[in-house]
Amino acid sequence: MRPEDIQNTVARYEKRHLAFGNSPEALGWVNDERCAIRHAVFAESILKTRASSVLDVGCGLAHFYDYLRINGWSGSYTGVDLMPGFLEIARSSHPEATLIEGEFGRTEFPLKSFDFVVASGIFNSKLLKADNHDYIQRTMEKMVGLARIQAASDFLSDEVEYTTPDLWHTESHWALEMAKGLSTRVILRADYMPFEYALFLFPNDKTTEKTLYQDFKTP
Repeated sequence: MRPEDIQNTVARYEKRHLAFGNSPEALGWVNDERCAIRHAVFAESILKTRASSVLDVGCGLAHFYDYLRINGWSGSYTGVDLMPGFLEIARSSHPEATLIEGEFGRTEFPLKSFDFVVASGIFNSKLLKADNHDYIQRTMEKMVGLARIQAASDFLSDEVEYTTPDLWHTESHWALEMAKGLSTRVILRADYMPFEYALFLFPNDKTTEKTLYQDFKTP
């Protein structure tokens, strides 16, 4: 993100944090129930490999880490966020986690550093000084480059009943085409909540002699 958009993002979340404290509303979400559904969608594959490593982009108050731990996950968690206030609270609750203050695009990690890379809600605001499509593509490309097993993010659908000037709604057909440019092995989920969807990209899209993806496992 450009400096103006970083400043705008920090100011928006600081205002929400002052108003709502340690709650989903501070992150721009409506309530705990909807957050739990999002967490369950992102955690489905992670919980199958309980000792895995996770990078949470825009981790906020590390509520996703709470969800993983409650459900028996025992892996290593790294979170990145712009908001020092959020990270201060998260560090006090989770001293064992690695929590980094900074903008993801400017934070360096070695390639293939994590099993899973997730980002929830970071593409939902309209940028002031940059192109949202370009920001999404560059961020997802970096996420896929850091993930060994899966990179995932959610989006606000453009098929909605209403919108507001500050929100960004990503066209699902564009998002899928963008994702297929990063990996041929992609899942688009639009079955868990109306007006939202999630993309799951698998960095390993190599195939076998029988034209099956190497890492695919039947349920």
